[in-house]
Amino acid sequence: YQAKCADLDIMHIKDQEQRFFNFCSKSFTNRTIGLNENGLGVESMQVLSKILKNNFNFFRLNLSKNNIGEEGVVQLASLLKGHQSIVAVDISSNDIAVEGLSKFFYKLKENVTLVSINVCSLEGLHRNRLGSRGAEAVSEFLKYNRVLTHLNIGDTGIAKEGLEYIIQGIAH
Repeated sequence: YQAKCADLDIMHIKDQEQRFFNFCSKSFTNRTIGLNENGLGVESMQVLSKILKNNFNFFRLNLSKNNIGEEGVVQLASLLKGHQSIVAVDISSNDIAVEGLSKFFYKLKENVTLVSINVCSLEGLHRNRLGSRGAEAVSEFLKYNRVLTHLNIGDTGIAKEGLEYIIQGIAH
């Protein structure tokens, strides 16, 4: 909760802390961490990475519609790089630009457990952007990953050139 307050630049309120704790208790079920639409940013990613580093009880991570941005997604990728239990990650609509998503996919080349990745942009704020350079990173990732079954890159601005990169990655 303190990290979330730091991300949102708001005061720590004890009442709100209890509400967030109750929310987490309900949202951490069925081996899923569901922290979508919570205003999470870089500070929250640092805390979450520490929590999950040696915790293999969860296999799905939903962080959609937050504001983790460039630095937060790189921290997340560092965690996921060698994590053995997370198989699905949703970071859609998190205000992640080309550089951040490129680093994310390059770092994940060594991951052998992720079967589902969602980096799409949903309507509204905090859109993710891949562009053709980010699509090139996805292509490199796809050349190494043999277990991925679901990749959502919808509405991330890859254009025709980016699509060609991704087709090359799939074909490899």
